[in-house]
Amino acid sequence: MHFGSAWRWKFSHAVNHHAVNHHAVNDVFGLTEDQAQAEQVTTGILSLDVLANDRASHAARLYSIEGGGGWRFDRALLAKDVGPDGTSPWEITDNGNLIRIDHGQIELDLGHSLSALGATDFNSMAAGDVIDDDFVYAIRLGYGRLSEAHVHVHIDGVNDAATISGTSTGTVTEDGADQTARGALTVTDPDHGQSEFQVPASLVGTYGTFAFDPATGVWGYTLDNGAANVQALTANDVRHDHLTVTSADGTAHQVIDVTIHGADEARRLDIVVGAEFTDIVADPGSLAVVLHDDAGGFQTPALYHNGTSYYNGTLEYTTAIGIADLDGDGVSDIVTTALAGLGTNSSASVGVLLGHGDGTFGPGSAYHDGTSWGPNHEYTFALDIADFNGDGVPDIATAGVSLESSDGSLGVLLGNGDGTFQDGKPYSTGTVYASRSQITYALASGDFNGDGKLDIVTVGAAGSSTEDNATESVGMLLGNGDGSFGKATIYSTGNIVVEHEMTEAVTVGAVNGDGRLDVVTGGFDDNNLAPGKTPHSMAVLLGNGDGTLQAAMPLSSGIPLNSIAYQSEETTDLILADLNGDGKLDIVGATHDVNSSVFTMLGNGDGTFQPQSNWSNGASPNGDQTTISIAVGDINGDGRLDIAALDNGGSAGVLYGNGNGSFQPAQIVQTGIHDALAIQLGYLVSA
Repeated sequence: MHFGSAWRWKFSHAVNHHAVNHHAVNDVFGLTEDQAQAEQVTTGILSLDVLANDRASHAARLYSIEGGGGWRFDRALLAKDVGPDGTSPWEITDNGNLIRIDHGQIELDLGHSLSALGATDFNSMAAGDVIDDDFVYAIRLGYGRLSEAHVHVHIDGVNDAATISGTSTGTVTEDGADQTARGALTVTDPDHGQSEFQVPASLVGTYGTFAFDPATGVWGYTLDNGAANVQALTANDVRHDHLTVTSADGTAHQVIDVTIHGADEARRLDIVVGAEFTDIVADPGSLAVVLHDDAGGFQTPALYHNGTSYYNGTLEYTTAIGIADLDGDGVSDIVTTALAGLGTNSSASVGVLLGHGDGTFGPGSAYHDGTSWGPNHEYTFALDIADFNGDGVPDIATAGVSLESSDGSLGVLLGNGDGTFQDGKPYSTGTVYASRSQITYALASGDFNGDGKLDIVTVGAAGSSTEDNATESVGMLLGNGDGSFGKATIYSTGNIVVEHEMTEAVTVGAVNGDGRLDVVTGGFDDNNLAPGKTPHSMAVLLGNGDGTLQAAMPLSSGIPLNSIAYQSEETTDLILADLNGDGKLDIVGATHDVNSSVFTMLGNGDGTFQPQSNWSNGASPNGDQTTISIAVGDINGDGRLDIAALDNGGSAGVLYGNGNGSFQPAQIVQTGIHDALAIQLGYLVSA
């Protein structure tokens, strides 16, 4: 309760207050409190001292009587006390006295009425609060006569205006780290028990949900980031969600305003998986396309035929997958390799599916890679897409099998720029397996001699337990810049298994920080012929920058092969990537292990690596749950590298990266494929 100068209670006498013979009369005071300022109701005894003004020569003495007991006040004249004619204030300081309600002040107005300003002690009265009090006042007139009167004061409380202060704004961003906002508001209300808020009718916003505590004023907001209307926002969009809160007495309102900033969609990678074999008639295809959805997951797989066939056209394989824009339309297309031929059907083992930009693809077209595993038979394991002849058009290099090492197990198919390809030309990798055959399991490209022309490094099987074959399993072919390649130079990984090397994976990058491309290989190693020997399934071959490689440095994954009694390791796939953002290349590998078939090794930047960290691909153990293939990329668009690991049962485990080289537990993505062989990531839906 607060009284300004316009709010007073008054009592008046029927006679002129300044007449010498006037007497005190009974008065009734009615008071209504007006503006809220304080915290609690004070209901103490109402005390009133009354001024009586006679003429200047008859200054009155004032007596106050409360509850039957009385005591005397001698008060000086206030400046507010004015003369009865209104012409000038009384100049004699003892010509009047003070009237008060708990420190209130009185004045004599020109209508000869006494009035008092209300005290702050009553500010906490609210609507419905009532104070009643009775007292007696006495006036001794100038000629000595004492006059008494009874006074009843009645005060009605009203709601005073509350005020609201505090934090009432916040900001959130679509797909950002700041998807929540919070703050606190405070109600200041003089009325007793009303410094709180009403419960809002609804906390649901357009783009998110509010939380609000009416007792404390603490509020929060959570953006519904997965909602369609949020994901539809662009970087130029700014929206607002509002929540209006009201003080308990309804006199004050505050709008909580949360600003929502849109964002252009972080591109999320899609998954493509290939099957070891499918029935070309009964099954819908050996290639599964799994697009991401708007909720952070993946859609139902769509299956495609890759255009190749095997065994009289009854079976279809997909052994490797590549994704690139093959025809220059800005849309991702798919390349596959396969086991093809062996019968009356075509032996073309390279399949090309042109994309439509919406995640769907046209029918597969098959091409020969130039290698041969017998009459009308191509068996291609791996591929790499790059511009090998410098014409700005993607070309394809494949790795497979050749019965005669001179024929070559490396195929190069030059692109025409329209999504079609010339038939492949075979090249020998220089490696030799039993009976003069050549088996190449994997390949990678890069400029190893700094001449601006792409070179190719291959790995495969080499050596023999029955023939005098070389055991070097790494082949280096320097490019001529026109799509052709020179004679291969071969290198050993040091992984000798029964007098031969079995190297299954290769990846390239500058692992020792000198800017020259190096080679990291993975394969099979055991200590069957050398008890006590520590197996190492990987090797690091540092590049000299002139197209030659240094001797292999052995590297162990630290994960034993469970299915073999003696100590052994097998690394089935390898990728170099900077997993922790320190600018040094790290290793991601796949291996045979029931519980930990994915491993990572952080790079030291000098060609060496820290001990491995093991990760599960998420597949339920069912015998030997090999991770047969891996892919690395920013799958969820958060700026951190993730891993997609394909188990041999066809499930893809997605391990989202934390940005520090560690990963979250795998989330399983069903691919619709069984007996899988290959996985790849790509942007299959145009931005």
